[in-house]
Amino acid sequence: FFFKEEMRIRVFCRVLGLGDVYKGQVLGLWVTTGAPYLFRRLGLAGDDAPAPAAVQRPGSGETRHAATPRPLFAGAALAVLLVAAGTAVARPPVHEGVPGSVARPGEVPSTGPLVIAHRGGAGLRPENTLEAFRHAVALGADWLELDVHLTADGEVVVIHDETVDRTTDGKGSVHDMTLAEIKSLDAGYRWTADGGRTFPYRGRGLSVPTLDEVLAAFPETPILIELKDDDPALAEAVAARIRRHEAGDRVMVASFHDRTLQHFRAIAPGIATSLAHDESLRFVILQRLGLTAFYQPPGVALQVPEYSGRLKVFSGGLVRLAHERGLEVHVWTVNDARKMEQLLMEGADGILTDYPDRALAVRRLAGLLTPGPGASRDPAARPGR
Repeated sequence: FFFKEEMRIRVFCRVLGLGDVYKGQVLGLWVTTGAPYLFRRLGLAGDDAPAPAAVQRPGSGETRHAATPRPLFAGAALAVLLVAAGTAVARPPVHEGVPGSVARPGEVPSTGPLVIAHRGGAGLRPENTLEAFRHAVALGADWLELDVHLTADGEVVVIHDETVDRTTDGKGSVHDMTLAEIKSLDAGYRWTADGGRTFPYRGRGLSVPTLDEVLAAFPETPILIELKDDDPALAEAVAARIRRHEAGDRVMVASFHDRTLQHFRAIAPGIATSLAHDESLRFVILQRLGLTAFYQPPGVALQVPEYSGRLKVFSGGLVRLAHERGLEVHVWTVNDARKMEQLLMEGADGILTDYPDRALAVRRLAGLLTPGPGASRDPAARPGR
């Protein structure tokens, strides 16, 4: 029982940003006070629960039981107070400098809802390849999204999985292979648009690109870079390459790993980031409690799915409160045109999609604002890009 409770409290403290330092106090409060009160309130205390004290009215000979304490309201108030206090005390670090080109505290730029080509538009071309990125830019996508890992020899390669098995003709861990070994693989080998009947990009010279290659090939295109490894070394390598290409004003860095993204912010405070997993979860919980005013976002964008399991995450209310805190809200990964329209009409600032052509058509038909700088509607306007 105590092991399970400790694990629940550990997750609770982590989500609120309290860390293990408060775990004992929260666990003690719950075990000694919260759980017994709740069990009694719900009638689950069992036969061993102490009976209410007997009270005799003076001079009447009548005996009655004292009322059982009703701590439900007090418990709820205490929980809200803990959330607010924990959030205020444990605000994530926000480093000095320009937070980035996407949003600034207190304002959300209005360049229209963004079409973000997920892995370059994985439904239209082999994912995370230069071919996919060129096609997405030619279509008019506002941003390119890509994933990065470190190789055995310290190079930053653009690939989603930890292994090369799913997307290439090779096998093995990205982290155990050198750049030369990864470059020898066919990155278009397994891509198919018809359920495996044809593989139109096999043998056409597509390779796994490096982050250097992508930044050099698209010097004007905004790029969302997701750090896939939970490794500060990857954060440092990506920061170095962004500086090398002077791309700090047109990239945003994301990661599910809080530790890695926080390290990136510490070494590159002028580059925009989104919120990591626990940071996003904290904001969503505070939104439900109406306590987002206590939260100082460490990034400029909240990137969420519409649903997490059965829990609806995205809503117009989430967008409104995020905007009040200077955050854009991007929804991933949306491939259905009707769903795209619904989300954009509810106020989504961006859609991550494998089909940027669909999202661009929906945005155009919905009469929303035109794309921002760096995007072209004319495929012929950007030859070789």
